[in-house]
Amino acid sequence: NTVVEPMLLVCSATRSDGSCDMAEAFKDKIISVGGSAEVLPENLNHGKINSEVGVNSDYTSSIQAFLTSLALP
Repeated sequence: NTVVEPMLLVCSATRSDGSCDMAEAFKDKIISVGGSAEVLPENLNHGKINSEVGVNSDYTSSIQAFLTSLALP
């Protein structure tokens, strides 16, 4: 059996190539094999998605909420 760790898939909603649609499809695949995943679309470009992690914002709060939901020791 394969163990699939919970995943948070952050995607850029500003991209025109369907990156959030691809993230949703990947999430569905993860769930279909017994894993759990969430998609977090952000109205930021790829560079800002990386540089804004940790900045006091709803984006960082969403990441923190996901991590807290894992109930890790």
